[in-house]
Amino acid sequence: MSRDTPWANSAPTPEGRRVRKNVLHDCSQRASERLTDYAQAWDSRDDEYDSSVPEFTSPIVLANAENLASGGKWADAANVDPVCLGKRKTFITGEETQLSGSGVSYDAKRQRFLFPGGRTGLRGRGLLGRYGPNHAADPIVTRFSPVTGDLEVVVVVRSDCDMIALPGGMVNPGKDVAKTLYSEFTEEAARPKLVPQRRRRTHFHGV
Repeated sequence: MSRDTPWANSAPTPEGRRVRKNVLHDCSQRASERLTDYAQAWDSRDDEYDSSVPEFTSPIVLANAENLASGGKWADAANVDPVCLGKRKTFITGEETQLSGSGVSYDAKRQRFLFPGGRTGLRGRGLLGRYGPNHAADPIVTRFSPVTGDLEVVVVVRSDCDMIALPGGMVNPGKDVAKTLYSEFTEEAARPKLVPQRRRRTHFHGV
């Protein structure tokens, strides 16, 4: 992405974020206007669309790439081994399978698996950390209140935005979904005694 594009140079302010979002939306909308039922499919050819569609991956994602010395390392680096991508799991067939054997289209030139729904008017990962499937493990744990009898669900209050959310997190490539579900819930909501400071506050919330 060129550094002279409006969304690359916008200041990290609310107004800057709005400008970047609006410009990106306008570019994506112009490209999307060409998405007829025929042009949307990956097996069709539309050079005008392909040359006009913008690409966007959030700076937050790029700053947390796993190959960097700093950051949270929860995102893929810009260049990922195609063999590793092919081994990532998907459930698009209704069962767990590797991307390489799932029937999902693959762009050999860009060395990327393509979105199964076809063209969308935008390239890049946006706010997603991984190429290909981004699986989240967010358990929904409920109980009937011993006091009121009301149905309640476990939620946490995120420390980064002070908003209510389900406990959980993303499943890293190659990791077991069930084990990730258990570890994320234990870390964020079970409040083990060995962890004196919690990143999030846990509540039972009425449904």
